[in-house]
Amino acid sequence: MVRSNEVNKENKGGQANVELVAGSKDLKTLERVARECVEVFLREQKAAFCKVFGNEADYKARDLRKAGDSNCWAWYVGVPLAGGEAMATEGGEVGYVAERCPGELYR
Repeated sequence: MVRSNEVNKENKGGQANVELVAGSKDLKTLERVARECVEVFLREQKAAFCKVFGNEADYKARDLRKAGDSNCWAWYVGVPLAGGEAMATEGGEVGYVAERCPGELYR
């Protein structure tokens, strides 16, 4: 499930930046997985951000150079170093279709 986990800002308590594949087309399930991911990584880090992909094809379509951000992810949820409630962003159908994502989240 977890495909990458980078921890940075360690001198400030640590921030986990996680990408994972949930293996689902159900957007509610994908949101739940993203929120649970954040909760798990907050046990060891002060901040955590989880980007959830519905399937392996969408994960592989992401921008490896980090020059831009592929919209093939379903949910991006996180709690910043400042704390507070988790912030959640849905990838959305418009970006998903515009990016020509190979998965089938919105089909």
